Amino acid sequence: MKKTIIMMIVTVMATLTAVADTTYESLSFSRKDGTVVSYGVDGLKITFSNSNAVIRNNETTGTLALNTLDYMYFSDAATSSVTGDVNADGEISVADVNAIIDIILGAEADDDTRERADVNGDDEITVADVNAVIDLILAQ
Repeated sequence: MKKTIIMMIVTVMATLTAVADTTYESLSFSRKDGTVVSYGVDGLKITFSNSNAVIRNNETTGTLALNTLDYMYFSDAATSSVTGDVNADGEISVADVNAIIDIILGAEADDDTRERADVNGDDEITVADVNAVIDLILAQ
């Protein structure tokens, strides 16, 4: 496990050095199951505890089991392929419910956010998507 943690630290440090002259918005973690979780880089701190990576930024805190991670990368925009993670913060929470409600009420959202907001995949953003996220939260 120590070897995995050391490799993660070296990878993050090497990546940070390589991208020092480039501005990126998020650090994305690709899991072995194919899902991707992103965290904004503002205030980004990564610590390791009990075989987990604990990721904190100015907006949220998330925990990822190291044995589920495939690779990580910096990107220009946050991405998430976790069903229900509408705001792409790496967690399914009431914030995702609020994001869908905001879109339903007319708030502007980019295409990626609108795609994530269509939780039930019916090509519409409705109260059914709100219910789908609430079901996901309750199942956690």
